[in-house]
Amino acid sequence: MMRFLKAKFIIPALIVILAVIVVLLYFVGALKANAKSFDNIPFDLSKFVVASEQETLNKNKKIAENANFIMYFDEDTTVVTIEDKTTHKLYTTAIPSEANAEGEYVAEGQDTGLLDSENNPILENVDKKSLMSNFILYYIKKDGKESGSSLNVIENSVAFKNELIGEYERHYSFYENQEEGLVQVCYDIGKFSSISAYFPSKAKKTDWDDLIRGNIRFEERISSQKETGYISYTGRAYCYGDDILEYLQNNDLLDYETEPRLTDPKEREYLVTLNPDNLLYDTYGTYLNCEGSPLKYNPFISYNEWEFLSKTYYQLGVSDTIVDENGEAVRYYGVDKMSTNIARELYNYLYTKHIQTVEKVVGGTTETVQLKYDNGEYVYRGGFHARDEEGNYLYETDEEGNLVPVQGFYNVEMVEEQDIYFGIDADVTLPVFRVALQFKLTEKGLEVSVIHDSLLDSSNWTKDDDKMYNGKCKIARIEMAPMLASSYVATDGAGQIILPDGSGSVIEFNNHAEDRGASAYNHTIYGSDEVFLVNNQTAQTPDLMFPMFGFLDNASNKGVMGVVKKGANLSSIVADSNRSGTPYNYVKFTTYIREIEKLELAYGWYRYKIDKWAEYMCPTDIVYDYWFIKGDDLNYSSLAKIYQSYLCAQYNILPSDATDKTVVNLNMVGAYRHYQLTLGIIYYKKSALTSFEQAEEIVQELIDNGVDKMAVSYKGWTQDALEYKLRRNFSISSALGGKKDMQDLSAFFASKGIDFYPELNISTNKGYKLGFGNSKYTARGVGNVAAKEYAYDLSKNQYDKKSKPTYLVSPKFYTNISEVVSKSFAKTKANGVYLIDLGNEKIGDYRKSNPIYAEANKYYQIDAMNYWKENGYKVQLNRPFDYAIGSASSIVGAPLTTTLDPIINYTIPFYELVLSGIVDYSMEIINGTNDYSVEWYLAKAAETGSNLYFQVAYKDNSILLETDYTQYYRVHFEQWKDTIIDMTTRLNQLGIHGGHLVKHESINVNGLTIAKVEYSNGIKLYVNTNSRDVIYDGKTIKAYSWYKL
Repeated sequence: MMRFLKAKFIIPALIVILAVIVVLLYFVGALKANAKSFDNIPFDLSKFVVASEQETLNKNKKIAENANFIMYFDEDTTVVTIEDKTTHKLYTTAIPSEANAEGEYVAEGQDTGLLDSENNPILENVDKKSLMSNFILYYIKKDGKESGSSLNVIENSVAFKNELIGEYERHYSFYENQEEGLVQVCYDIGKFSSISAYFPSKAKKTDWDDLIRGNIRFEERISSQKETGYISYTGRAYCYGDDILEYLQNNDLLDYETEPRLTDPKEREYLVTLNPDNLLYDTYGTYLNCEGSPLKYNPFISYNEWEFLSKTYYQLGVSDTIVDENGEAVRYYGVDKMSTNIARELYNYLYTKHIQTVEKVVGGTTETVQLKYDNGEYVYRGGFHARDEEGNYLYETDEEGNLVPVQGFYNVEMVEEQDIYFGIDADVTLPVFRVALQFKLTEKGLEVSVIHDSLLDSSNWTKDDDKMYNGKCKIARIEMAPMLASSYVATDGAGQIILPDGSGSVIEFNNHAEDRGASAYNHTIYGSDEVFLVNNQTAQTPDLMFPMFGFLDNASNKGVMGVVKKGANLSSIVADSNRSGTPYNYVKFTTYIREIEKLELAYGWYRYKIDKWAEYMCPTDIVYDYWFIKGDDLNYSSLAKIYQSYLCAQYNILPSDATDKTVVNLNMVGAYRHYQLTLGIIYYKKSALTSFEQAEEIVQELIDNGVDKMAVSYKGWTQDALEYKLRRNFSISSALGGKKDMQDLSAFFASKGIDFYPELNISTNKGYKLGFGNSKYTARGVGNVAAKEYAYDLSKNQYDKKSKPTYLVSPKFYTNISEVVSKSFAKTKANGVYLIDLGNEKIGDYRKSNPIYAEANKYYQIDAMNYWKENGYKVQLNRPFDYAIGSASSIVGAPLTTTLDPIINYTIPFYELVLSGIVDYSMEIINGTNDYSVEWYLAKAAETGSNLYFQVAYKDNSILLETDYTQYYRVHFEQWKDTIIDMTTRLNQLGIHGGHLVKHESINVNGLTIAKVEYSNGIKLYVNTNSRDVIYDGKTIKAYSWYKL
């Protein structure tokens, strides 16, 4: 018994203890998550003026003026125009049309009433409707796929043509604040009416008879003697079914009946004369439409209207495939073809409250008059007698205290129900959304914001909102101001589109891309969100490093610099040269309001992809800055400096590039893991490629050979070697010499004036040494799959899911990770830190409980980087995006190439032009895995002003052949020592790093592009990065070399 009791209590106690241990492991010592708030624009719909309620609209309302510009707002089209006060050039969100006498482009429709269908060239061309719009919206259909067609502001909000009533409607409102220099426009945008959405192709007869016809209809008489038509009942009625006739007989409501008409073989129709003393036709709730009575009457549809509806517009049919609960074929009212005229009549019958009218001859003239009952009340028609959810008829009290029926109307849900019943694949959804924009004049141009708190679709619709927004559709993306940066120029090359693609690229105006089969440029800013896993490797292309573009129209002396100030991580840049169908050169932003992940599913051998959309919209406003430029600034070198000034102001960047000689950046490869066999047992062992003492030896040897400006980063210096794991505490690798040797190395670097940047991972790792690490800290995609990256297997053309993955950490932990690991990092005594995976990552975390968009991740990264900076460390970053530049003391990995997109004409060092003068930067690793020659890199350094970057190890990299690290096959220092010394010497002799890059010009010479560059210290060069010599301006520029002017 005692043994039993012991077991009885011991087992539960063990379970409790185990649960406590699990809880402690989960919570104790856990990382802390950080939350972010966003400074969004307040949205107050009560301040807005409804456009459709205004008698007149000002087509040229002056909203704001400053020293440089004037902003006008067209209340009729919602087009915004900015006038340059110096040049009087116009920048407008509308499509440019024919030039006026002064050569200015004028927006079509600005000088005419947009809703005037007789004088409205815009509404005759669908393409122009889109190009005249301030934005274009794409939405997610109820099947989860993005709509193939778009919604534009003109056609779907400002001037929506309601085909059912044949009129144009305004669906927008606006708020003008001249004191703050802004205007806000709130658009209801969508398809507010549609024949297929409003009327079913087939309607089940029993449903329509019950709802619309009823089972009794009264015969009516319209007076012809009075000037105003009156309607009265004849005392006769049509009733349907023997049970209805029996009810009339039993309740003394019937005077006499006729023989039944067999117009419908399944239903008897009786023409009866009623007893007016017992059945008053306006006393609803006594015998009609009340509990306990079978009589159902629709007072809102006339006898003639029902005849037209059921016999002229719709005809009775019998289904060949569908049977009812009794096994009989279902009967229905069906229509073969719905014309616009028929639809308008039906819309009037089913959807609108209206007074019945009749044409009468008054004084020899035919007039339309409104009908009244004998008691003087108007005859209201449209729809049916409304019921509650339990089927009870609804009544309300009129001014005299009488109960009158509540008027109900048909709706698209009823249409969808009928279509589903009959298996008809008709899209009855009416997609309608709310989007408000703010236009604000700035000293440099125009700021346009998508106000987050205004956005409304079916995902955030509540019962307090209008039902029209609950159309089972969601907002997908928006194309902003599609023609603000556009121009028609007849001359080839009379302008340029500048893109920050990799190092930078140029699309020339009218570059005949169509003739070469090149499609329009369309790339995502910062690349793809890394949490979205792919199974096959796509072509490796440089990222768009900055969220901006340049549009330089030299022919018109106008230019636009567009910047995505907020929302860049969700945005793409679309650009194209003049081609048939779109005879304009243009560049624009398109921004997703919610994220999408393409999930691959499998069923046996069959694989297919589905779109998985985030339920919640991005939590921030989407803000675009447009700076207008002119004159001598209409070139990409000046554009780069303009953008540099923008970044410095936006992120409080202070210039930190004080070097006067070429800097060699060395990335030391430290400890690595390899297999060891001892007594027949295989195990992992950690050994050194470069110990701390050997690292000092490498640097000293370079110093002895004249390389005296260096910065050193160190990879694999912890106990995890090259397999970095996230842990609260880490130790310095004993295989490299331990803590004291590393501290000695830091002291050596400090004595030589060399910055030391031990490498740290914050947003990625090879595993967790924290409880429940993967489940708690790894980011997840929209499909709730943990975000991991695998090594790519070229032989199988797919990622190797058996390899050790790299985990992507949720952004909300970045700052706390920095705080935690900084305590162990302090043991290094280094003056800097190489944050290899911050400032260049695009990672969201789409857990349903607390989704974090990649746009918010930008702010988490900034906080983490600034933590190190504020704690006295210099920060080195690898090819950082715009928002991270201000956190960097040193930048490595600056891109030198651009996308091999056929529409691009040539590469430029735009990235370097922006960085030059504010921060020290180096090119990508010269001895990495690419195939470019040393000579090419040397010429690129001369062209871009980049410093040098090498990855080195003390030991011969051949020892890595039997490891997982064969990518380091070119790092042996002895093989590269002479190259490092030679390249550094030649660049120092050239003297470019005694200044910074200020100007770059691309020159086409017989199909080859060379560059003319200028540095702040007066050095001017022709640089040839081609494999052939080029003769230009009477000078021969050798292949992979330069000519000093």
